Amino acid sequence: MKKLIITLLIGTQILISVQAEGETAQEKESTAPAGTEIVLASLKVSKGQVKLTNAQNITSRTGYDSQPAFMEKGKALYFTRHINKQTDIYRMDLKTRVAAPYMQTPESEYSATAIAGRDGISVVRVELDKKEDGTDAQHVTWLHKSKRKNHSGLMSDLDNIGYHNWTGKNKLWMFIINGEQGDLYYQTIGKKPKKMAVNIGRTLKTDAKYKDLYYVDKSLDEWWIKKIDAKKFKQSKIIALPKGVEDFARDSKGNFWCGQGNTLYYSEKGKNWMIVKEFSIPGLTNITRIAVNPKINQIAIIFDEV
Repeated sequence: MKKLIITLLIGTQILISVQAEGETAQEKESTAPAGTEIVLASLKVSKGQVKLTNAQNITSRTGYDSQPAFMEKGKALYFTRHINKQTDIYRMDLKTRVAAPYMQTPESEYSATAIAGRDGISVVRVELDKKEDGTDAQHVTWLHKSKRKNHSGLMSDLDNIGYHNWTGKNKLWMFIINGEQGDLYYQTIGKKPKKMAVNIGRTLKTDAKYKDLYYVDKSLDEWWIKKIDAKKFKQSKIIALPKGVEDFARDSKGNFWCGQGNTLYYSEKGKNWMIVKEFSIPGLTNITRIAVNPKINQIAIIFDEV
C-alpha cells in the first residue's frame, strides 16, 4: 500500500512538472513576435510606371524576419530576426544572399538604422535589466565594428523607445511608446528632448539627404503621411494612406510605397496611389513594412506568415 501511495505521489509530481513546463513553454512562445518573411523583388520605375519582377522569399523560415533597411549603397540588407528567444540584427549580402548576425550581444536589438555621418548602425536595444515595474528598458544604441572589436554607446537616455531615425549625425527622432499609442520626440544629442507630435505611426523615414522627417499622423480617422522640416520644424501633409495602413517607404527620388492586404501601392512624389501588384504567394499574406534601395531597382516587402 505504501509503495502504491509513493508511486501515485511521484506520478502526480511528474504530471505537475510536465504541466508547468508546458505552461512555461507556451508563455515563452506567446512572447515571440508573429512570423514574417522578407520578399525581395526587382523594380523598374519610369515615367510614373512601375514594373515589379522576380519576387523571391529571401528568408524562408518559420519565425520573425522584418524591419528591412538597405545599407552600404544598397549592397546589403539589414533586418531584425527573432531567434534563440531574442531579437538580433542580421546583415544579408545581397550578392550571395547569405545572412549573418551583424553583432553578437546578450541583449535584444531591433530597428537597424543608418546614421548620417557615422559608421555602424543605430538600434533600439532592450536592456537585460528590467525596470522596477517589470517592463523592458529600451534605448537607442550605436553599434560599431572596428579592428575586429565591437563597440556600443548610448545615443539617448529616453526610455520606452519603439523606433527611431536621424536627420543628421546628432539629430535623433524617436517613436516613444505612450500607453496604446506612440508620440514623436526630437532630440539633439546633449540637449533635452522635445515632443513634436502625438499619436503617430511606427514608421519614421527621412529623405536621401537627411533633411526632413516623414511620419504618419494617426490623430484623425484618416491617417496621413506628414513631413517635418528638421531646421524650422514646419509640418506639412503629403498624402492620405489607405485605411488602416501605418507602414510606408519613401525612395531616393521622393516617391512613396505602401501595402494593404496583399496589394502593393505606389505614389509618385505624394500624388494619388496606384496599384503596382496584387500578390498571391502561398503561405504569405498582408504586407506591412517596405524598403526600397537607393537605385530604386530593388524592393524588400514584409509579409505575414499564414
